[in-house]
Amino acid sequence: MEDPISKVNQDQLKGGGNSTLLGPIPFSYLTASPLVLNALTAGQIIYRVTVIINVAFNDAAATMQLGTSTTPNLVFSSGDVNLIVIDQYDNEMFITIPSDDLFILTISPGTSTQGSGIIYYEIK
Repeated sequence: MEDPISKVNQDQLKGGGNSTLLGPIPFSYLTASPLVLNALTAGQIIYRVTVIINVAFNDAAATMQLGTSTTPNLVFSSGDVNLIVIDQYDNEMFITIPSDDLFILTISPGTSTQGSGIIYYEIK
């Protein structure tokens, strides 16, 4: 099996300016939800997020969301990442955080008995 890290566009992982690239953050069908990825302060910008599914989940009802505790689907909504397909999902955005918050992964694995992925994200 191909190393999932090598699938990521290497330019994407370099970051830019005064940004901070964080990851890899592994998750699986066993990950407690919500998983706090980072504390965010007012004025920070979520700039880029990459989710790599490296082991497909085996329940078609499995979903994930990525966002803040205030807006759990801010970056990825339930249907944006197909957990039953090995793939890479990218979202480049400029979301300014209006007030202190938490960056979280909310995962609902359904009845999955397998499945895992990796998250990279960049904040400024």
